Amino acid sequence: MTEQSVQLSKSDKEKKEGRKRKSGDEESGHPRISKKEAKKQRNEKCKEAMVSGQRICIDLSFEDTMSEKELRRLSLQLSRVYGANRQYIEPAHIYFSSFNKDGPLYKECVKKHDGFQNYKVEMTEKGPENLFPKADIVYLTPDSPNVLDSVSKDKVYIIGGLVDETINKNITSAKAEKEGLKTAHLPIDEHLKKGLHGTFKKILTVNQVFEILMMFGETGDWTEALTGGIPKRTGYGAKTSNSR
Repeated sequence: MTEQSVQLSKSDKEKKEGRKRKSGDEESGHPRISKKEAKKQRNEKCKEAMVSGQRICIDLSFEDTMSEKELRRLSLQLSRVYGANRQYIEPAHIYFSSFNKDGPLYKECVKKHDGFQNYKVEMTEKGPENLFPKADIVYLTPDSPNVLDSVSKDKVYIIGGLVDETINKNITSAKAEKEGLKTAHLPIDEHLKKGLHGTFKKILTVNQVFEILMMFGETGDWTEALTGGIPKRTGYGAKTSNSR
């Protein structure tokens, strides 16, 4: 999915953070643990997620189609995906697929993000079509005719790792079609409505799509997940107070 740059306000960020679960010690009313211990616990949860977590894969096979500027933005989005994942009580099992460690994107990630090579993420040069059974794959693309109704642990959700300032359509859907993969788009029109003002664009960053999937996994509520993940400047808002 391509990028529409956005700066969330402080209140927006606080609202999003409120949807993420605190550590077990904080939830149970125990004294607040040290930052070192909290970091250790987050690392352990991410390790566990690499065995049993919801599978979410970022397909990085579009590297050759992007400019240096677009690659820099994608690098930042990948870092944000990892940072967000560490905050959830049930982190996802993240894959960075079709990832060439000799390519400019990997070098940019290592250069700009300390410890990138040690992220609790499966980084592989294999494409998603070679990593998972095709029956398990749902490739998320805004150009799909199919609506994503639910998120299942039995499925692996593929997010196209693409920042495209020219907004070329059908790049990710063409990749999925070529590989014979099932596709779906987020249910934005089904749960949100247009307000009076906004860009009304459905082009989301990689980390925004990731967080929408994670929030839905926690809440089971598409309206809450979508309003929490889609920038307010787009002008989209909830159709109803409860759209479970």
